[in-house]
Amino acid sequence: MNFWRTWLYVPANNEQRVEKALNSRADCVILDLEDAVSSQEKDRARGLAVQTLEGSPGKPVLIRINAYGSPWFASDLEALAAARMTAAFAGVRIPKVDNLSALSQAAQILGSEIPLHPLLESAQGISNLYEIASAQPSIASLSLGETDLKADLAMTLDVALDPIRVSIILACRSAGLVPPPASVFTHLDDDLGLTESTQRMKSMGFFGRSVIHPKQIATVNSVFTPTAKEVETASALLDEVTSFADTGISAFLRSDGTFVDPATVRQARDLLSLNRIIKTELEDNSP
Repeated sequence: MNFWRTWLYVPANNEQRVEKALNSRADCVILDLEDAVSSQEKDRARGLAVQTLEGSPGKPVLIRINAYGSPWFASDLEALAAARMTAAFAGVRIPKVDNLSALSQAAQILGSEIPLHPLLESAQGISNLYEIASAQPSIASLSLGETDLKADLAMTLDVALDPIRVSIILACRSAGLVPPPASVFTHLDDDLGLTESTQRMKSMGFFGRSVIHPKQIATVNSVFTPTAKEVETASALLDEVTSFADTGISAFLRSDGTFVDPATVRQARDLLSLNRIIKTELEDNSP
């Protein structure tokens, strides 16, 4: 299971930006063949994306292909299926997934070993959320494309998406998937807004966030990295739980007045496990 804090989008046809992205502190990079690439550049972008994957990039790389029903969907999949992939290839992000058709064709062309990362960006996709979450064994994550989704639903308030956000968190949990990464924050010069929005997404149950510029990486990484105080508190709690191991007590009141039960212990263990992953696997992939 991958716990990436930052999913950095970069146009696959911009070689300088791809190199910069791969040398950034993003946990993974998404080479984009869709929105960031003009129709005239689609073939070139596809070729460069395959070339990047075959060149053993130093961190996990996903490819966002073009949408099902577009002239490039099958060609994108076939090129990836034929490529000589390295261990860095972390899967295919499929945009605008409305039903199971795109996932079925992707799994058929790519095989069952390539992870699929569907993006849900329409009312139809949300209505099929639970079926999409469990459609293929190769599905590795789900996420929302909130800009397109708000346009499809004619929403103007960000909080109007909250019920859908909760739904995708529930669907991922029900299907045994990692928590979904939050969608992009599009205001590049609003650092405070990015921090507040990301903290809010974390509090709702999201883990990680798609970002569209390297300047957003540090903020998002910081929000999703356990603080030293959180690690200290979780460690102290588990030490106290250990002292009760031989008594058969599974719930107790701490000296500070907080109540500890198995759910509290699980949260503490999950936090320490996440901290170990970040300190070993994720930081090892960063320059």
